[in-house]
Amino acid sequence: IVLPIAAIALVLAAIWLIPANNVDETELANLDLPWQVAPHEDGTSTVFDLRLGEATLADAIARFGEPEGIALFVREDDQRSLESYFGTVRFGPFEAKVVTTLVADDWLLDGLAIRAVGRDRTRSGDRKLLIADADKAPLTSRPIRGITYIPAYSGLEAEFFRERIGEPAASRQESEHAVSWFYPRLGLSLLIDEKGKEVFEFVPPADFTIPADAIPAAL
Repeated sequence: IVLPIAAIALVLAAIWLIPANNVDETELANLDLPWQVAPHEDGTSTVFDLRLGEATLADAIARFGEPEGIALFVREDDQRSLESYFGTVRFGPFEAKVVTTLVADDWLLDGLAIRAVGRDRTRSGDRKLLIADADKAPLTSRPIRGITYIPAYSGLEAEFFRERIGEPAASRQESEHAVSWFYPRLGLSLLIDEKGKEVFEFVPPADFTIPADAIPAAL
């Protein structure tokens, strides 16, 4: 059993580490890689074959399978987000955890909070309200306003992402070993963590805002 697993790991690492200029991108088109983002003139973008702001949760389910759960998260500053989390999803030979954030008005969030069937706390201190089963089916028609992608494979160097996505417009040092890169044209925030998982966060470019404390790239 060990030898096949080791062989698969080597193949995945080899594919991820191929220099960008040695890859025929047309051969990788069906893999839905996270740097394959297509911005559109109307301020939306397409990633993983989903057009953010137009594609719905039902479209995401058709793409990723049934979600493990849907929950309303309340941050410490009382900001709320409605999220569906899909657990581990396979993208060709790759695996990643995927979370979609749904468009939701305050009146909808208020109702979901009242009817929540459970409450919990995340490690970051956010409140997590579990959505009642009766509320889940209507949510499949809600548009997707953001996607978070966390690849199973970690430990890639910054240069790997620079070759594939380009130089970020701005960056912010999150810790001694983690940095965030910001790509407003793509609506992408990328967390590169030497000691943890990389995190890709996608929103429509029209909705993207570079944090005020980010440092612009040198001209």
